[in-house]
Amino acid sequence: MTWAELRKNVSSKEAIRYWGAYRGYAYGTFTLVDVNEKFIELTIPSGEQLKVYRRDFEKIEPLYDGYVDGSVGSAEIKRQTGRSAYIFSLVHEIRERGAGISPRIDGAGTPR
Repeated sequence: MTWAELRKNVSSKEAIRYWGAYRGYAYGTFTLVDVNEKFIELTIPSGEQLKVYRRDFEKIEPLYDGYVDGSVGSAEIKRQTGRSAYIFSLVHEIRERGAGISPRIDGAGTPR
């Protein structure tokens, strides 16, 4: 999923459920405040506002399938960014909607 596909499929004021590969849907929702070219701003249940930067999304999104199937551990993911819970929740939400996102293609040309 590209940043443009993400932006196309979410909107400001939208509530996104927290999701994790091990627990499924967990502890509530976070709300999108701003969705722009550089970052997504969101509000977490405590009321704190955070930003998920495009560069972090572009590092973490390719790890989603490995995270889901257990081949990529959470320690490796956390070394990349502290915002992975929000990124994976967004990616999962959009995929669950069946939003017509192009499948990721591996080096052999096979969708994965």
